[in-house]
Amino acid sequence: MSDKIEFSVDTKDLIQNSIQLLFDYLINSSKHEGNNRFKKLIESDRHVISEMPLEFGLPVQIMLSLDYSEFKGELDFTSFKKYLAQLVGLLAMTLENGEELLLREEKNTKRFLVELAAPVDADEQQNILMLGINLQSANVVALELMFFEPSQFIQKP
Repeated sequence: MSDKIEFSVDTKDLIQNSIQLLFDYLINSSKHEGNNRFKKLIESDRHVISEMPLEFGLPVQIMLSLDYSEFKGELDFTSFKKYLAQLVGLLAMTLENGEELLLREEKNTKRFLVELAAPVDADEQQNILMLGINLQSANVVALELMFFEPSQFIQKP
C-alpha cells in the first residue's frame, strides 16, 4: 500500500489561496522580512514557505521558486515587489470579476501555467512575471514565479 494520498483541489480555490499566500509572504511583510525572503528566493532552487494541514492529517508543504533567467535588467526586492503586486492584483481582480483564468498544462503532468501576464515597465525595460503551479508531488504544492522575455507575448499581425 502506498503512503501517497491523492487529493483534489479546486483550481480557483488553489489560485486564490496561492495569491493570498504570495501577498502575505512577500508583499505585506515588513521591508526587512521581505528583503530576507527575497534573498532566500534568489539564492535557493525552491523552499518551503508554508504548511497546511489536510483533513486526513498529512500536511501539505507550500513551496516557492523564482526563475528569473529571462529577466532583463537588475532585479532587486523593490522591483520584484512591483512585478509581484501587479501579478497578484491582476489575478485577484480576474477572479473577483468572475472571469475565467486560462491555464496551460504541461503535457502528462500536474504542472500548469496561469496565462495571465504581469508586465511592468521599469527603466524602459519591460519584463513579464507569471505564476505556475506544480502539483506533481503528493504532499507538495510548488508555486513557481517565472519571468518571461516580453517579445514572446507580442501579437503578430
